Amino acid sequence: MLSADSGVPSQRSVPAHSERARLLSLSVVLLWGVAWIVGLMRSGLGEPDEGRYAEVAREMLASGDWITPRLDGFLFFDKPPLHYWGTAAAYALLGTEPWVARLWGALAGLLAIAAVAWAGWRVWGRATGLYAAAILGSSMLFAVSAHVGTLDLGVAAFLALGMACFVVAQFDPASSSRRTAINLGMWAALALAVLSK
Repeated sequence: MLSADSGVPSQRSVPAHSERARLLSLSVVLLWGVAWIVGLMRSGLGEPDEGRYAEVAREMLASGDWITPRLDGFLFFDKPPLHYWGTAAAYALLGTEPWVARLWGALAGLLAIAAVAWAGWRVWGRATGLYAAAILGSSMLFAVSAHVGTLDLGVAAFLALGMACFVVAQFDPASSSRRTAINLGMWAALALAVLSK
């Protein structure tokens, strides 16, 4: 549209309803994020798994031995160490509180949501990516699992990231110049899944 005075295209203002929709979307995302983190704050660790994995990470941090997992002083090679490393690092930064023992799973859940959003956005468009992220993030089993200090969300998140890299590398034409790097990302994510469980 040209302005009457200069013949220069006029700047179109953003409609008020569009600005309100953006503000509402941002508010929903912020509230959801706060609820996601607050969900970690319940007291005590569940038995047997949450307590067991939290103790292995605590002993790893206390002993300084990040190679050999131990439970009550005994060697504990039942599971790969990535969850223990992540939890022990969180303990080192934030202290040995029950919510910190659950932080690795919650962050892994956020990684899975971001991976699904990214792949959906790149291959099928922005709306698909956002809907996919919203559906995954609001799925009851997924959300509850992300707030329990077990190894399940770690493996799920890295598998989701690996699949997202595969989908983008194979089906996003705009990614053809970076296909090798994205495929390497897929293999790295799958390796981290193996280290998770």
